[in-house]
Amino acid sequence: MQNARNFCYLALLTSSLTAAALLALTSNLALAASGEPQASLRVEPPEFYEGESALLVLSVTNARPDKSPVLEELEKDFVVETLTSSTQSSVRIINGSREESRTIDYRFRLTPKHAGTFTINSPEIIVEGKPLNASPVTVTVREQTTTDLVAIEVVANPSESIYPLVPFDVSVNVFIKAYPEKYKEYDPLALIVHNLSAPQLSVPWLESTMFEDVVVAEPLDDWLGALSSNDYGFALNNYRLSGNVFDFGLSFFDEPVRKSFFLPKPQEVERKDASGANVKYWKYSFTRKMRATTPSKLSFAPATLKGAFLDFTDSDNPVSRSVFLSTPPIEIQIKNIPEEDAPDDYLGVYGKISQKATLSSQEASVGDALTLSLEYTGYGSFTTATAPDFSDQEGIKGVFRVYPASERSIDSGVVFDYKLRPLKEGSVSIPAIRTSFFNVETGQFEPMISEAIPVRVSEGVLSEDDDELNKDVAETTIRHESGPAGEETILKRQRQFKRFVAVVLSIVAAASALVLLFFVGRSALRANAQRIASSNRRILESARKTLNSGLTKLDIEPYEGFSQIRLAFLQLVAKRLPRSLDSYTDAEIQDFLEHEFAKDASKEPKFKETLEKLKEFLLQSEKFRFGGKSSLDVNIRSDVTSLFDGWTEILLSRTRKLSHLSRDPVKK
Repeated sequence: MQNARNFCYLALLTSSLTAAALLALTSNLALAASGEPQASLRVEPPEFYEGESALLVLSVTNARPDKSPVLEELEKDFVVETLTSSTQSSVRIINGSREESRTIDYRFRLTPKHAGTFTINSPEIIVEGKPLNASPVTVTVREQTTTDLVAIEVVANPSESIYPLVPFDVSVNVFIKAYPEKYKEYDPLALIVHNLSAPQLSVPWLESTMFEDVVVAEPLDDWLGALSSNDYGFALNNYRLSGNVFDFGLSFFDEPVRKSFFLPKPQEVERKDASGANVKYWKYSFTRKMRATTPSKLSFAPATLKGAFLDFTDSDNPVSRSVFLSTPPIEIQIKNIPEEDAPDDYLGVYGKISQKATLSSQEASVGDALTLSLEYTGYGSFTTATAPDFSDQEGIKGVFRVYPASERSIDSGVVFDYKLRPLKEGSVSIPAIRTSFFNVETGQFEPMISEAIPVRVSEGVLSEDDDELNKDVAETTIRHESGPAGEETILKRQRQFKRFVAVVLSIVAAASALVLLFFVGRSALRANAQRIASSNRRILESARKTLNSGLTKLDIEPYEGFSQIRLAFLQLVAKRLPRSLDSYTDAEIQDFLEHEFAKDASKEPKFKETLEKLKEFLLQSEKFRFGGKSSLDVNIRSDVTSLFDGWTEILLSRTRKLSHLSRDPVKK
C-alpha cells in the first residue's frame, strides 16, 4: 500500500514538473516568436581560479546595437580583452509559421586581478536610441592553491638580454612530489592519471603565430608528436590527436577520437617542500626552442596547471587534492644591434655570415663587361643589407670602372652583382674586398675578406658611344704609353673601331624590320603574361592572408576562424562566382565544385583526390559552424595549409588565370 502511495506521489510530481516545463517552453517560444529585441549574458565557466581566464558572451537577438558594447566597469576587477564578435541565424517552425531570428554575440576574455565573488551587470546596450538590458550574472574567482604536492614554473635560457637570431629556450617545468618508498618504482603522474584524471596544462604561447618575427625550431605537430604518449601524461591546451585522415583537426560526435596525453621524459630532482626540507620531486619539462629575427620585447603569458593530485601524507590512506597553479609572466629582451659603433664597411647584416667573391671571367679585353658577384650567406638577417662601395679602393680605382650594384636574394643570403670594365691591358686583379657584419653570438662586429681574383686583360676596341669610358681608357693608356706614340695608338684604335661599327650598322639595318616585328609581338605576349601573373599574385596574396587570419583565430574564435578559412578557398575562384562570396550556401559551393571540375577530376587521380579532400573539409567545417560540436587537434593548421597549397597548385595547372576557370559559371 505504501509503495502504491509513493508511486502516486511520484506520478503527480512528474506531471507537475512536465506541465511546468511545457509552460516555460511555450513562454520562451512565444517570446522568440514575437521578434522583440532580447539580450543575455553568460560566463563560461561561472567559477574559475585567479590567474585563469573565462569567456563572457553578450548575446543580442533581433536587434543591432547602435554601437558596440564596452565593459569599462569590469576593469577594476578583471583584465578585459575584446574578442571577435560573430553573427548567427536560426529558423524555427512554430504552429506552421516560419520564425527567423538573428543573434550577435559579443565576446570578451576575462582574467581576474584577485579572488572573490563578482556580479557582472549588463553593459550599456542602445538599440535605435532605446536602452536594452541583460540580466546580471555572478561569477566566483577562487584563490590559487597553496601546496607543496606540485609546483609549476616558466623559465628562459638564456635569461639575460640577447641579440636577434640567438637561439633561446622557454620551458614550462612541472614538479610532482615523489611518493613513499613502496611506490618509488612508479611515475607519480602515472598513478594520478590511472586513479584520477590527466592534469590540465595550459601554455598559451606554444604556437609560433603568437609572436611576430619569431621562428620556432620545429613545427608544433612534430614537437607534440615526439611528446605524445598512449598510456598517461598531461592534457596540453586541449590538443587531441585523431586518426581520421580527412578530419583536418576536427572531431565530431560521430567520429572516433582517442584521448591524447603528452609526456616529456621525467627527471628526479631535489627542491624544498613547504617545511623547507630538501625532498625528491619528479620534473617534467616542456621546452620550445625559438629565435627572434628582429629587436623586440617578447612577453610570455602565464602557464597554468589544473587537476587533482594524490596526497600521501598518510601513506596508508592517500587522498585527492584539487590544485590550480599559475606562473607569473616572463619577458625576454631582444637587444638592438649597436650600429652607432659599427665600422664604415658594415653591411647592415647580422647573424653568422660569410662572404664570397666570384668573377664571370678571368680573361677580358679593355672595355669588356665583367660581372663581379659578392655573395653573403649564412645564418642571419639580410633585410637591411647594403651593397658595399669599393670603387675607390686601391687596385680598383684607375684599373676598373665600377657600375652600381644590383641585388638579388638567394637561399639563406643575398648577392650583389657589379658590372666592371677593365681600363687597361695587362695582368691585373680584383683585390681582396673587406666588409663587416655583426656576429650575434660574440656580440662583436667582425670582418669578412674575400680572396683576390687575377684577370688577364688584352687589347680591345671600344664603342664610340661610350664617350666617358673612352675618356677613362684614353687617360689610363696615355699614362702608361708616354709620348706621341701613345696618342697615335689611341687614335688608330678609334679609327679601326669606327669602320667596324659602320659594317655592323649596315647588317643591323637590313634585319631591323624583322626584329622589330618579333619584339613587338613578344612584348605584347609578355605584357599579357605579366598582367595574368599580377592578377594571380593579388588573388593568392589576398586568399592566403585570409587563410592565415582564420588559422590564428581557431583557438579563440573557432566559428569565425572556420568562416575565414572557408572564405580563403572561395577567394581563389571569386571572379567566377556571379554573387558575393558570403551569399553562397555550402550546398551551392559543393555544386559549383562538382560542375566546374568534374571533367578534370575524372581524368587526373591527383586532381580527384584533392577535390574530394576539399569537399570533405567544407562539409566538416559546415558542421562545426552550424551546430555540430567538435574539438580541435594539433593537425588542423598543417592539414588546412597543405590542402590550400595543393588546391592552389591544381588551379594554376589547369588555367593560367585564376579568375577565368570556365565559360559557364555556377547558376544562381
